[in-house]
Amino acid sequence: MNTKQKIEKNFDAASTSYEQVATVQKLCAQHLVNMLKAHFKTLNPSSIFDVGAGTGYVAWLLQYYFPAAEYTLNDVSNGMLNIAKRKFSGKENFSFLPGDIEKNYFGKHELIVSNLSLQWADDLAYILKKLYAQSKNLAFSLLLWGTFDEWNARLNSFGLTDLIKVYPHQQWLQDLLQTLKPLALHIEVKEFSLNFDNPLNVMRYLQQLGANTPAAYVNLPQLLRLVKTNKEPCKLNYKVMFVLLEK
Repeated sequence: MNTKQKIEKNFDAASTSYEQVATVQKLCAQHLVNMLKAHFKTLNPSSIFDVGAGTGYVAWLLQYYFPAAEYTLNDVSNGMLNIAKRKFSGKENFSFLPGDIEKNYFGKHELIVSNLSLQWADDLAYILKKLYAQSKNLAFSLLLWGTFDEWNARLNSFGLTDLIKVYPHQQWLQDLLQTLKPLALHIEVKEFSLNFDNPLNVMRYLQQLGANTPAAYVNLPQLLRLVKTNKEPCKLNYKVMFVLLEK
C-alpha cells in the first residue's frame, strides 16, 4: 500500500468522527471564507470546485454567499464524500468527484477552494500551478513548516524520528506564488493550538481526524514505550497559511 492509499484508508476510517474533532479545520474554513468576502467583494462565481472537501464544511459555508453556483466537491476518501453527499442531499447544484486531483482532470472553474488538504500532495508546486491554471480565483489554506513542533520533539525524544510530514516553508511558498504572476495575491498566517492530557490522547485525536498517516516507518515498540511511560500533557500547534489569488 503506497502513501496515498494509506491516506485514503485513514480518512475513510475517520469519516464518521471527523466533524466532532475538526475544531481547527472548521476555524480555518471560516477564516478562508471570511478572507474571500473581505478581499473579493464582487466575487460571484458560477462554478466552485472544492479540493479535498472532506465532509463539505467549506462548501456548506460558501453556499450561503453563492447559492446559485454549481459546486463540485472532490476528495480521495469516498467515506468523507459520502458524508458530504448526505449533507447536501437534494441540492441539484452539488456534484461529487472522487479521486486524486494530482492525477485526474477536473476542468476549469471560476473559484477553486481547498482547506487544509494540499499539504498531502506528492508535488505541491505542481498541484498549485495546476489549480491556478484551471481557476479564475484560487483560495486555499495549508500547513506550514513549524506545525506540530512540540509533538515532533516528543516523538524524537523516544527515538521516533521523521514521522511528521515535512511541511513547506512560508518563504518558499510565497516565492512560488509570485512566479504565477497573479493580478491579486493576499496572504495571511495564523497559528492555532490544541492541548492534550497525554500522548495517547494526541494519537487518538489524529486517528479520529484521519491525519494519522506517518511520513516514515513507525517503530511500534518505541511507540508503545512512549504511550506507557510518558503521561505528560502535550500540545499540537498548527501553523496555517491562507492564500487568495486572482488572475
